Amino acid sequence: MAETARFDFSRLPEECLSLIISLTSPRDSCRSAAVSAAFRSSALSDAVWHRFLPPDLISILSRSRDPPSFASKKELYLRLCDRPILIDGGRRFEEIAELLDVCWLDISGRICRHELSPMTEYAAYLVFKIAEGAYGLTAPAQQATVEAEGREENSELMPRERSDGWMEVELGKFFSGEEGEGGEVLMRLVEVRALNWK
Repeated sequence: MAETARFDFSRLPEECLSLIISLTSPRDSCRSAAVSAAFRSSALSDAVWHRFLPPDLISILSRSRDPPSFASKKELYLRLCDRPILIDGGRRFEEIAELLDVCWLDISGRICRHELSPMTEYAAYLVFKIAEGAYGLTAPAQQATVEAEGREENSELMPRERSDGWMEVELGKFFSGEEGEGGEVLMRLVEVRALNWK
């Protein structure tokens, strides 16, 4: 039986390894750093982590009042995952709704895809605060839906408290698609199982 030839990927030039790793995911990039010194050097390179950041990153950071400081693209990626930044002075969130005496919830929102960074994975969240004296909010898990490009993701989630005192629930994830693609992303949260007053 013929012996199978083996190829040592770590002998490839760093640019080739970086390109290969950049075609995976941030998690796989971190894992590949444990393979060898050559893989570690490539996996930590700005060339790899630049591919995981939005293509219009410079425009996004320029619209932030307090852009994050960073020593590497990996550090910037991890900071943005840990602490998202507000752009345009937070003016997109000028209004909030207050829930007053209802027995069911059906909250939805839409965003045009051309307002999003192209070729980027997003997550949609509902962020809220529970007023003092609130009642009737011990219902079972809510049903969440995110619909983009004709694909619909359904989930059942329980909210969690954030470090700033607000509550949040992830409605789902979606991919923004190619630059210039039209259409909308629809996000929705429904709670109709427990019809008690809230």
